[in-house]
Amino acid sequence: MKVKWEGVFLAHPGRILYGVDVFLGRFFPLVGGAVTHWRQLLGRLPRPVAERVAYKNAERLFLG
Repeated sequence: MKVKWEGVFLAHPGRILYGVDVFLGRFFPLVGGAVTHWRQLLGRLPRPVAERVAYKNAERLFLG
């Protein structure tokens, strides 16, 4: 099943965190492509939703 991420982000903007976790060095070469992909997706969202997913939800969760 292919997830339509834009729809998920729009439906639940306050419940999503974006992050990249690289736990093995062999995956380092993949990080650039993953970040580019997610930036493009976030760029298609309304700015307030993109900001929440990109960093505001994490700030609220971790910094209060």
